[in-house]
Amino acid sequence: MPLLAALLLAFGMMLGTALHAAFCFWADAELHQELQLAFQRIVRDAELSYDIQPHYSRKGAVFYQYRVPDSAGKVRSQKTAYWLYTVKGTQKLVWRDVSQPLTGNYSLAEVEIEEFSCESVGTRLYELRLVGRSRVTGHRYALATRIALPLVPAGKDV
Repeated sequence: MPLLAALLLAFGMMLGTALHAAFCFWADAELHQELQLAFQRIVRDAELSYDIQPHYSRKGAVFYQYRVPDSAGKVRSQKTAYWLYTVKGTQKLVWRDVSQPLTGNYSLAEVEIEEFSCESVGTRLYELRLVGRSRVTGHRYALATRIALPLVPAGKDV
């Protein structure tokens, strides 16, 4: 009987360890996926921008882009903003307004954004950086790239 109890205890501990490892694996996978999807959107908007400015009141950036010409043939600009916003103690990356968070929507990893920056590192060259952390595993994931903005063509009305 004691041998059976020892075997059951060992099996239970192995099962618990395996479940914990699987849960941590999925939490880290969610962290990576959330940050990669958000970062892809930011990079795409940055690549289409003719100018990037710091957000006037929040920790973030505003991307200025050309729109499709209107019916009169005039090309106007549009802007897309990204910034950090805290909801119920979790700092999220949002865009356009606080009802559209790009991160922190799933509870498995409890993803929190630690840093979002868009800094000028040269003439028309910007470095984008996004750092997130899983509150479940404590692991961090960082993404960074540099974007060269195109020159504004002469005669464009922005």
